[in-house]
Amino acid sequence: MARNGSATRLKILDVASGMLSSESVGNVNLDKISQLAGLTKKSIYYHFPSKDHLLTAAVDYLRPTYLEQYRVWAERAGENAQMHDRVLMILKGLSQAAEDPHWKGCCFVRVAAELGSLPGHPARKMVARAIREMETWFEVELAAEGCNNPIGVARLLVILLNGVVVTLLVHRNGPYGSEAIELLDTILPAKH
Repeated sequence: MARNGSATRLKILDVASGMLSSESVGNVNLDKISQLAGLTKKSIYYHFPSKDHLLTAAVDYLRPTYLEQYRVWAERAGENAQMHDRVLMILKGLSQAAEDPHWKGCCFVRVAAELGSLPGHPARKMVARAIREMETWFEVELAAEGCNNPIGVARLLVILLNGVVVTLLVHRNGPYGSEAIELLDTILPAKH
C-alpha cells in the first residue's frame, strides 16, 4: 500500500512540476493535474490537502534541478575555468535559451514573482532555499579562487542572473546580454 501511495504521489508531483515549469502558478490547477495524471481529485487531496501544499511540494521537487542547467552552462567554460568565465557561460546560455519563443524562463523566478504578495507562502520559502543553494555554490567557488568577499559577490551574481532572466522574459533579445556581461566584469573582473 505505501509503495503504491508513493508511486501515486510521485506521479502527481511529476505532472504538477511539469506544469509549473511551463505555466503560471494560476494555471496549475487540480482539475488539469488530475486529468493529466489519470487520477481523481480525491486522490490528489489524499496526498496534498490543498493546492498550496501541492505547489510547495512541486517547487521542492523541482529544487534539485534548479542549478542543473546553470551548472551545465558553467561547465562549458572548461574544467579549470575561473568563476568569471563560468558565469559568463551561464549568461550566454540564458541569452541563447531566450531566443527560443517557447522559453518560459526560470520557474523559481516566476513562482517568486507570482507569490510576491504572499511573503509567508511555503512555496516562496522553497524558492528562497533554491536561491540560497545557488549562492552557496557561488560562495564555495569564489572562496576557492581567493575572492575577498565571496558571500557579497555570490549575492550580486544571483541578483545579476535572476535579473537577466526577468529582463529576457520581457524583451527576449536586444543588448541586455552584452550589458549583463559588462556588469559581470564590474562585479567579478576576469583574472588574466
